[in-house]
Amino acid sequence: MFDLGFIGFGNIAQALANGLSSSNYNICTHDIQKPKLKTLRVSNVTFLTSNEEVVEKSKIIFLCVKPNHFPQVLNNISDHVNKKKIIISVGAGVSLDFISKFLNNSKVIRIMPNLSSAFGNGFTAMTFNKFVLTKERALVTKILNLFGQTIELKSEFFFDNITALSGSGPAFFALYLHSVIKFAIESGFTKKQALSIAYNTSGGALSYLENSSLSPENFIKLVSSPKGTTEEGIKHLKSKGFEKIIMDCHRKSAKRSKSISLKNELLLKRITK
Repeated sequence: MFDLGFIGFGNIAQALANGLSSSNYNICTHDIQKPKLKTLRVSNVTFLTSNEEVVEKSKIIFLCVKPNHFPQVLNNISDHVNKKKIIISVGAGVSLDFISKFLNNSKVIRIMPNLSSAFGNGFTAMTFNKFVLTKERALVTKILNLFGQTIELKSEFFFDNITALSGSGPAFFALYLHSVIKFAIESGFTKKQALSIAYNTSGGALSYLENSSLSPENFIKLVSSPKGTTEEGIKHLKSKGFEKIIMDCHRKSAKRSKSISLKNELLLKRITK
């Protein structure tokens, strides 16, 4: 018997497995495609032959497949999920009700982690359906805390926005860093130097904000000097609508999550008629 099972073992599943590297949990998984394991740092992962076997041999099961694959996967495992199993879904836009109806009102937890979970610096939002007991909530929260910070959402209403903010957000931040690195290399720095400049500058700024009482707005004022280089750069960003672009980016991402949710709800209605 395994402590944790992963159905699907792509990027996010491997990040979560890596985040568990300091624990003693034994893990099993199955993926219909042979996953690339270049980022996998843990050795206590056993590969099984089917999703059904993962469910039968695991106490807690993470569903880490693409949203459009959920109906087929849930249909395949439904006969193997009993009332003792705990299902944790990582599917963007896939509601608790959608999963629970497929799995005969099982214990389901919906989470939105991110890739930073691999190093214990992640952020995970979670919400539980009514069938998850208090002691089971505590157990799952303890596991998720190994990935970094956690927050319990009282309503699934917030999941579309948290998906954009913390699920997709790291990629948006990485795009900014990509531009910084590109400029540094074009300016004559080596790639190694460019990476060091970008990572340490951004990491240092985040560390300062986390360890001080300054808001981002006041931090900008602290760095800036009248008619100086920082002020000139900030002025240019604002003239190009930088803040609006960032907010619109998150709105678009959240809207996409909502559209996936609506599509799944329509599918559920057709299936359960």
